[in-house]
Amino acid sequence: MHRREPDYANAKYWWRRVGEHPCFPEFGKCVAAFLESQEEHELCAALVPRGQWDAVAFVDAREAAGDLPTAARRVQFLREVQRLEMSVALEHLICGQRP
Repeated sequence: MHRREPDYANAKYWWRRVGEHPCFPEFGKCVAAFLESQEEHELCAALVPRGQWDAVAFVDAREAAGDLPTAARRVQFLREVQRLEMSVALEHLICGQRP
């Protein structure tokens, strides 16, 4: 929610507290596949460096796009990344790691 307020510093604080979340590997794969399919290589390299999801980099990308119109290509890609983030997180919560 801090990204939406926008309170980017607070969002980054909480992502640093999360550390390496168990759903990050799956999320990184989904985001990389989406961005590569759109030939967004630079954004992919920033958000999924070395194949690892970087939540703080996503906050930075969102902040950098803050003044762009909502119809801008970059904003639309970041919205889709956020949708993927929520989808993977919900799947993780619903299905979880069962004993």
